[in-house]
Amino acid sequence: MKTDAIRKIFLKFKKKKLDIKNWNVLEFFARDGSWHTNDYNKYVKKITAWEIDNKHKLSFKKNVMNSVFINGDSFELLKKKKYFNKFNLIILDNPQY
Repeated sequence: MKTDAIRKIFLKFKKKKLDIKNWNVLEFFARDGSWHTNDYNKYVKKITAWEIDNKHKLSFKKNVMNSVFINGDSFELLKKKKYFNKFNLIILDNPQY
């Protein structure tokens, strides 16, 4: 089931005149990028995708052009200092629930 919740959030960001076109967004549980990620990727500069299952890498890169795919456990990656203060927005999961 696909909703437009994330699209509505980004439209609110635009309405508030936030400079989202220069944002680096972290997609915490990325999977293949075919769901809500496509609803906001046109608004931001770059999406960094963290996904534990490397089988989604090729599909994600195909679905989300302005992206970097990092294979690994999102909770472990979050602990690494190199990622501190790197993202303007962190999306932890899809808006399904």
